[in-house]
Amino acid sequence: MKHKHTLRLLAAAAAVAAATALGSAAGWADSPPTITCGVTQQGPCSQTVHFSSQQGATTPVGTPTNSSTCPDWFINDIGFLDFSGNGVAHVNVDKAQDFWTTSTFTGTGTLTLYSPQNVIFWPDGSITPKGSPDQILTGHLTDWFGISANVSSAVVTGTVDITGTLASGSSLGVHYASHMNWNRGAIPFVDPAVVSFNKVSCN
Repeated sequence: MKHKHTLRLLAAAAAVAAATALGSAAGWADSPPTITCGVTQQGPCSQTVHFSSQQGATTPVGTPTNSSTCPDWFINDIGFLDFSGNGVAHVNVDKAQDFWTTSTFTGTGTLTLYSPQNVIFWPDGSITPKGSPDQILTGHLTDWFGISANVSSAVVTGTVDITGTLASGSSLGVHYASHMNWNRGAIPFVDPAVVSFNKVSCN
């Protein structure tokens, strides 16, 4: 029972993260993709959904595990995405309720970054910016996200690439990569990961 419960929790997390950048809790201008396979529908099942935008708030990148070349405001600020483009997410669950899911998105738009002191956190979980942003990055976003889990292990991986221009006119390119994996018996996001990294670099 623990195995199936853990996979169901991961499946729910995957459904939320399948159309988000930077592992964030994002919203959408159009209706968010509804993923039922592995969430409300027990496997075996498979599902593919398409979406055309990524909009909403991103959590801060957090302390990088590499020697980052990014400015502090990119590492520590809360970002607000407003990108339009093309995205697709795939979910597969087998009879044992093992599952794997991936999503990818590419599009153009803006990433507006606010200091946490200039963001209001509401009781319902929504986030609203206030005051002036630290930076606005306008350009191109590509991200990829994947989760897989079975009785022996669970893996969560994601990459994000952003290239664009700041309000000052200077250019900025960002590459972000994160990875976590857990072995048999662990509860993902509760127990420590066996391997974990959070790398971000800017140029």
